[in-house]
Amino acid sequence: MKRFLGLLKREWQLQYKWILTTCILGIVVTVGIPYLVNKYIDASINQNNVIFIMASILSIFTFLIVSIQFVKNLNRELRHADIWLHSTGPFYELIGVKLIFSLFSNLILVLLTTVVMVVVVSIENKLTFVQDIKFMFVVNYLSTSMLVSSLSLTLLLNTCYLYLKKWLGRFAMIVVLLLLFLITYGFNKITNYGLYSDFFLNGPKTNGWINSFIDPIIQVFQTDFFIEDLYLREDILSWFVTLIIMIFSIKWCEKVVKE
Repeated sequence: MKRFLGLLKREWQLQYKWILTTCILGIVVTVGIPYLVNKYIDASINQNNVIFIMASILSIFTFLIVSIQFVKNLNRELRHADIWLHSTGPFYELIGVKLIFSLFSNLILVLLTTVVMVVVVSIENKLTFVQDIKFMFVVNYLSTSMLVSSLSLTLLLNTCYLYLKKWLGRFAMIVVLLLLFLITYGFNKITNYGLYSDFFLNGPKTNGWINSFIDPIIQVFQTDFFIEDLYLREDILSWFVTLIIMIFSIKWCEKVVKE
C-alpha cells in the first residue's frame, strides 16, 4: 500500500499542472464564453441556458480529454521503459495507478463543471440541495462509466499501435484507426442482433433513477434530456467485457514493453 500511495503521489507531481490548467480552461469555457456572447453579440440569448448546455457537454465528454491525457502520459514514460522494467512494483500496479489517477482527474473536472452548472441554476430557481447533489451524482456516474470503457479500449489500441510501430512505422496509426472502426462496427452489429436483444435488452431497467435525478434541473430549462432504456443484464455484460479488455491490454502492454 505504501508503494502504491507513493506512485499516486508521483502521478500528482507529474500531472497536477495539467489538471489545474484544464480546470481553469473549463471555467473560462463554461462561464466566460457565454458571458461574452450574451454581452456583446446577442442579448436575446439566455446566458444561463448556454452555460447549462456547455457545462453538460464538457461534463459528459471530459472522459475523452482524460483518455487522451492518459495515452500521452503513458507513452511519455514508455519511452524510458528501462525505468519500468527495473521497478519493484508489478506491471499491473504501474498502469493501474495511471488508470486510477485518470478516474481522479475526471472526477475533479466533472465536479467543477457540474458545480458551476448547479450554482447558475440554483441562483434563480428554487432547487433543494438534495436535488443539486443528485444531479451532480448522475453526471459524474455517466462520465465515469464512459471513462472506464474508454480507458480500457484506449489502452488496447495504444498497445496495438506500439506493437505494430516496430514494423509499420507511422502507418501503424492507420491500422489502429481501422481496428477502431471495425470494433465500433462489430459492436453495433452485435447489439442489433435479435438474440442479443432478446437476452440482454430485457429484465430490470437501470435508467429510471437516472431520469428521476436529472428531471428537476431539466424542467428548469424546459428542455428534453432523456436517457434511453438501460438494462441490468446489459450493464453487467458491459462491465464484464470492459474488465476482460483491461486485463488483456495490461498483459499485452507488459509483453510489448519487455520485448
